[in-house]
Amino acid sequence: MEVLSEDSINKWVVPQLSVGKRGPKLHVAASKVVGAILYKLKTGCQWRLLPVKELLGEEGFGWQGVCITIFKNGLQTAASGGYG
Repeated sequence: MEVLSEDSINKWVVPQLSVGKRGPKLHVAASKVVGAILYKLKTGCQWRLLPVKELLGEEGFGWQGVCITIFKNGLQTAASGGYG
């Protein structure tokens, strides 16, 4: 179900993102959030229809969390690999 493997995302995408200094603690790895974004871009599905349990795991959050991570906090804060 993933567009790129988690190893590829960690190797090529996450190092290119800047690291935020503030923000809430994230309970999901940045590679999983990037994978969810890539899945949304590939499939064209609506944010509400993201299969977050499959993409982020049981410890993940809902589609609102993915949107907040990207739009409110900025993707750079997700790049820290867990906000802390």
